[in-house]
Amino acid sequence: MNIVPKEMPSDSAVKISSKKRGQENIKRIESEIAEFRNDVKNKFESDDAGKIFDALEFMLELHCEQEDRIDGNPFIIHPLEVASDLVNKYEITEVDLIIGALLHDSVEDQSLKIVEKTSNAEMMKLSGEELQNSALDVIANKYGKRVKELIKGLTNPNFNKIIEELEIRGIKKEKRDLYKAHVKEAIESQDVFVVKLSDFLRNAGNLPEIEPKKTHFIKKYGPVIKDVFIPAFEEMSESHPFLKKRGDILSELNDIYDIKYKSELDEINSTREEKEQY
Repeated sequence: MNIVPKEMPSDSAVKISSKKRGQENIKRIESEIAEFRNDVKNKFESDDAGKIFDALEFMLELHCEQEDRIDGNPFIIHPLEVASDLVNKYEITEVDLIIGALLHDSVEDQSLKIVEKTSNAEMMKLSGEELQNSALDVIANKYGKRVKELIKGLTNPNFNKIIEELEIRGIKKEKRDLYKAHVKEAIESQDVFVVKLSDFLRNAGNLPEIEPKKTHFIKKYGPVIKDVFIPAFEEMSESHPFLKKRGDILSELNDIYDIKYKSELDEINSTREEKEQY
């Protein structure tokens, strides 16, 4: 079965049959796409809506056959939810930010697919950071420099490579520590902050409940809530796009931390301190 966002040309069909998805998931994906399109049509001028729909189609092409997320959801549900939250929950009206939300995982996960769109044989031989940079250039040509810089800021660096380089210098770092430092630096850009917060809450609000990686997510996301996002909202400038939503979002962050993270992190830290005493 093909998933075709309504009112898109038939040649933009996104084939998902190879993933052997159940009928329930197919209907859910179709429903999410239709609902997002309807929200965009109601809240954006036709030219702007067209730009967002182009990014939607591109996202579907890039991620349609990607492995399901650890929570069992089809991957394409996640960027749809992040973009939908910007449109509805946070009332963001800047087209570039909605496009960035739809494509926020594109370079990190699908750089080769992006580069393949150029039919440039030399570019398709690239790997690693060079491949990602070429993919970002494709994004810039398609959606502009602002979207390119936004997605660049949303793309996680190669933490494993960084850890290896630090170990050579005798420095030991955990991947979660590097992740926290990356998020803190990345959200200095207001554009990145807006999309990253939406992405982060979709992850941090759900993934800690999933075994067997519950402890991993608790350690990864808990300190970022406590040490990065909560202070960022407490010190938010008057010109920040989230200023009007600051109280609600800060309350949500505190609730998520207190309910899903605090006791678990306290127990983990207590156990670590006991081990260190011996």
